Amino acid sequence: MADGGKRAGEPRASGRVAPRTPGGRGDFRLIVICQQSIPSRALRSARVRFPLTRSPMKLASNLQEQVASHLRRRILSGQLLPDTPLREQTLAEEFRKRGVSPEELSLEYAVLGAEPWTEAIRKQVDEGLGVKSTNIYGLSEIIGPGVSNECVEERQGSHIWEDHFLPEVVDPDTGEPLPEGKVGVLVFTTLTKEAMPLLRYWTGDLTFLTYEACTCGRTHVRMGPILGRTDDMLIIRGVNVYPTQVEAVLLAIPEVEPYYQIVVRREGTLDEAELKVEVSEPFFREIGREVLSDEVVEADHRLHALRERIARKIKDNVSVTLKVTLLPPGQAPRSEGGKLRRVLDLRK
Repeated sequence: MADGGKRAGEPRASGRVAPRTPGGRGDFRLIVICQQSIPSRALRSARVRFPLTRSPMKLASNLQEQVASHLRRRILSGQLLPDTPLREQTLAEEFRKRGVSPEELSLEYAVLGAEPWTEAIRKQVDEGLGVKSTNIYGLSEIIGPGVSNECVEERQGSHIWEDHFLPEVVDPDTGEPLPEGKVGVLVFTTLTKEAMPLLRYWTGDLTFLTYEACTCGRTHVRMGPILGRTDDMLIIRGVNVYPTQVEAVLLAIPEVEPYYQIVVRREGTLDEAELKVEVSEPFFREIGREVLSDEVVEADHRLHALRERIARKIKDNVSVTLKVTLLPPGQAPRSEGGKLRRVLDLRK
């Protein structure tokens, strides 16, 4: 057959999986989430060997509906789940809603990347899916996923494979190299890439480097978590704001969930920013759906107090004033097949 032996009309997976080596070290069962033309076959599982260098994953749209009929059946037999952190956070939330406990899953590890995430999100994923989640970092201009990865022993920064990539952290404004531990823009020079070598490639990702010894025994330099991107930064009335700063505040408030969007508009000559954030399900049940309407929300003391508390904490920690709008559970944007858009900038 012309197409590598594939029958005509058979759905294609969005990637390839390495064959299993019988008795090989590090065998595990991997869940591959991929887009196909037939929704009922949106998931496949395959035997592969660790470590992975490419994550062939595309989640079909509307994760909330897919999870009940597809994810539970497949994940019950898998050990490793590569994905983006926010999709796994949503997956853990959907399992909880449907009464699926982590003990019912055979998952042990989740390798997550492609977007910034926090320790609070890691905790939710670990507890919701019963896994140890680690960060993987990469960018398509270099090799894709696999430039660096956290070890499961420490999970305190991602080891950069220095035999292939020379990392630097530089000042965002001057481009001058920064000392160990200082936050700046991550820059890479490829050492072994032949087809398209890159010299001091500006990633736009904000992080820091540390050469401290790791308990796992690896000696490669570690990069800290991605704190944001230079192009993610908002300037609101002269104040630099990163979405991760706002998220860190929200994660400390139990009445809301870390599902939010920042909307920026220009009113006359001034910038106005609105934070739309979901309330938690327990809080929502206590308040009731009807009081979240515009006509009643100001009359409810608890809702008014919550909005004031969120705005005050953001002002204290980020030095910017945001209008806070509370949303019912499930109304904030979710990650559905791509990177989540946290900021909607409507300024012209």
